[in-house]
Amino acid sequence: MNLRAAVQTSLLLLRDTFTDEELFLTIASLSYAGDFRMTFGEDKNKIKNIVLPHIEEFHLLYRPILKDLRMIDPSANFRTFRQEGSPASRLALLTALPANIRESVIREHLPDNRNKDVNAILTGVAYSPEVNETVFQACHSIVNRSSWGQSVKGIFTAGIRKSIVYGSAKVKKMLKSLKAPQS
Repeated sequence: MNLRAAVQTSLLLLRDTFTDEELFLTIASLSYAGDFRMTFGEDKNKIKNIVLPHIEEFHLLYRPILKDLRMIDPSANFRTFRQEGSPASRLALLTALPANIRESVIREHLPDNRNKDVNAILTGVAYSPEVNETVFQACHSIVNRSSWGQSVKGIFTAGIRKSIVYGSAKVKKMLKSLKAPQS
């Protein structure tokens, strides 16, 4: 997913007002939403550990995109944001989603909309109060399928013994993160 698509997808998951930290945590979480390894075997603070120490680098990376998006209004220091939460703005964001996420959103709404066109389905989603949950579930299902595939390939590539050793180390790290005080 490219940087602009990550921002646009994240905007559909965020409230109308949000902070830079919330935005960057949401962007980083897109890669892990649905990854079964995040439930068991991964440091529970992984996303915070990626974003918080590098928040200034995230600003440098995403500021040009945030300046360019008309649907958000950043504060002068780009620490807080307001976005237009209208159905028209959400429809624009839904239309701009990466194809695989957009298709997953559409598939989720097809059973009741077999004869409707794609724009009508996305318009319905844009008006839905659950638009953020719909987009989250689409991301979740895509990442989930990918994470299982990667894990199975890893077992065959590295071998069972190395996979068990690696998995054990990850579980120990996860348990350690559960014992650590939460920030």
